[in-house]
Amino acid sequence: NVQVGSTEHPMIDTHWIEWITVETSQGFATKWLNPGDSPKASFVLAEGEELKAVYAYCNLHGLWKA
Repeated sequence: NVQVGSTEHPMIDTHWIEWITVETSQGFATKWLNPGDSPKASFVLAEGEELKAVYAYCNLHGLWKA
């Protein structure tokens, strides 16, 4: 499970997370979000698949990597 921000990121018409992507040892998976959605996403990894990075794109502040 991925949540953007230690406190929940705004998800309003003028400021929201457009997408969350996970990079794993087997590729990428993305969840697209809209204003009003929760800034969270769930991804299922296959057995042996390793998480490499998590990316989120804010319409105001751009790309973030964790």
